[in-house]
Amino acid sequence: MVASNAVSTLPTPPPSFKSKLVAGTSTQAVPVDDFVEQADEIAAFHTPEGPVIKLSDRSRHMLHKRWQNTVIVKLWDRSIGFKSLCSKLPNLWKLKEGVIVVDLEHNFYLVRFSNRQDYMHALTDGPWNVFGHYLTVEPWIPQFNPAQHRITTVMVWVQIPDLSCEYYDRRLLHTICYMIGRLVRIDHNIEEAIRGQYARVALELDLTNPLQSQVFVDNRWFHISYENIPQICFSCGIAGHLMASCPAKGSGPEAATTTRDELHSTQHGPSLASSRGLQRYR
Repeated sequence: MVASNAVSTLPTPPPSFKSKLVAGTSTQAVPVDDFVEQADEIAAFHTPEGPVIKLSDRSRHMLHKRWQNTVIVKLWDRSIGFKSLCSKLPNLWKLKEGVIVVDLEHNFYLVRFSNRQDYMHALTDGPWNVFGHYLTVEPWIPQFNPAQHRITTVMVWVQIPDLSCEYYDRRLLHTICYMIGRLVRIDHNIEEAIRGQYARVALELDLTNPLQSQVFVDNRWFHISYENIPQICFSCGIAGHLMASCPAKGSGPEAATTTRDELHSTQHGPSLASSRGLQRYR
């Protein structure tokens, strides 16, 4: 159950919704619509295992519809306080209208938008960065369970250092990105060939697959660097754990010890992690 101090509005929600959502008693903590009062929408009965409540398709649809402009957010690899997140969102997303923020367990939050454009902007125009860490943003799903939910994708900035300027072609960059992840957008400095030290693109990555460490373009290999990903295993290439604790290496003292030569001889070496701090970007 969500406590009354775990719901915030930016700036102010409609009073009728807030009064239902954050009322002081548990029986009032969930918004109630007219359909709840209609007996044919809900079936309640007792079984030997315990009370059972069944919802009609219509009532379930109405419950889901209320949250259709809602995203699930979590700061990747770091926790963030409720008030800190609420203070960051308006400037981070340049909100046109207010949102409702709901604090969940396991450092997850729900953000419910009153403006559809704000919702689409937050969902698709990342990557978003808070305190130097990526803010994962996913569309809300029914029966979301914070204890069981696993983040499998993240939107990040990716660099391809030393990629020759003649390759700064939209069609070619799309092809390169397709081999690494799902393209979200290309840094405008790259599209205009203003900055030539590296190609920089925003990609959605599948965290269940190894990160690519290099890409072959035309007649040579180019390294791939990932900005501000805190934990990359240089053994298996999977983000989310370090080489010393890699499940693929097994366990024991031998697995926890990695020499400098071993690190540089692995397929997913240090080139994966970019030294460029993301704090200078959004």
